[in-house]
Amino acid sequence: MKRVRVSPAMVVALVSLFVALSGAAFAGTAALINGSQIKNHTIGLSKLTPGTIAALHGRPGPAGPAGPAGPAGPAGGFDPNKVTYAQGTATTVQPFSSSGQAVTLTATCPAGAKAIAGGGFTSIAIVGASLPSQDGTSWGVVVINPYSSPLDGLFAFAVCAAK
Repeated sequence: MKRVRVSPAMVVALVSLFVALSGAAFAGTAALINGSQIKNHTIGLSKLTPGTIAALHGRPGPAGPAGPAGPAGPAGGFDPNKVTYAQGTATTVQPFSSSGQAVTLTATCPAGAKAIAGGGFTSIAIVGASLPSQDGTSWGVVVINPYSSPLDGLFAFAVCAAK
């Protein structure tokens, strides 16, 4: 029969395994701690089980008296009576080939109101842009007439809202 030779590395590995296993057994039995060895406030909630945390809370007590009413808040909500429709002046747009210019049609909101939407009746003209003015008091529609004859009755409109 062939004789098995044990290397020094195998001896070190077996001794290490024995020490590691016996250390865990020792820690699992002889090194237990009890509640009297734990100082107050040294174990965080993250270390406790959910059942333990629930037991610490106890039962809720009776409800206390209602507190005083707070101050009234600002009036809110949407008031459809403050929304209006503004229509700009009907305009004739000349052909781009003869004028070389795009035309901006404008609808202006009443004083104190802001344009929240808008558009325009542009017949068959090309719409280059449809947007509110920088101060928000009107709506503009930029159009180009690509045809050879003028287009009549084009206008912008704005949907305006007051505070």
